[in-house]
Amino acid sequence: MRHRGRDPVNLMLLALAAIGTISLAVAAVAAWARWVEPEQVRLWAPTASAVIASAGLLLTAWTYNRATQRQRLERTMHAWHAYRSATSKLIRRQLATGEGEPKPVELPEVSELLAVRGRTVTSAKDAKEKALIIRVHELAAILNHLERLAVGCRHGLYDREHLYLLGHGPITRTHAHLEQFVNGARTVQPTSYVETTQLVRWLAARRAEDAHGA
Repeated sequence: MRHRGRDPVNLMLLALAAIGTISLAVAAVAAWARWVEPEQVRLWAPTASAVIASAGLLLTAWTYNRATQRQRLERTMHAWHAYRSATSKLIRRQLATGEGEPKPVELPEVSELLAVRGRTVTSAKDAKEKALIIRVHELAAILNHLERLAVGCRHGLYDREHLYLLGHGPITRTHAHLEQFVNGARTVQPTSYVETTQLVRWLAARRAEDAHGA
């Protein structure tokens, strides 16, 4: 799902709220004018209108920001569940043993994985190579999903603090199990999974703050 710029529905609501605020200001000044002397109206009407309009616009902006933040939280929750749905089986298959113990990517196998990274399963010469191709594709799929989360956080599409509350543990553990593979990928392409690494560093720092404050 792509999100570009501001939500047009939100912008329309903001515009309607602003129009309503101005109308309210005009009505309030008109009501006030009926109870005071004409000279006082002439002197104070502009100031009164400006004060009422400013207060209304501040309220409108606050309401809009709250609505925008709520939508960001909802998008974050949706993105997190989509990530878990797309990667949970891959993580269990590629980063855990049959008994459920962690099975991180080890340094000796990184070169073998990178050697078949661009290959398809149908091009495999034997069963071992086929298994390597499947493994590298599934590891890359996990990382690609993480990278999308990280990019969304950097651009403000997702709320980083909310993501921390939802899954800082699973994200940091998964990245730790894939760290050797990430490092190997960067020998080929230095910018590989940079956003994911930055997000994981932030999550770790945020967790350290919580631990220090506990």
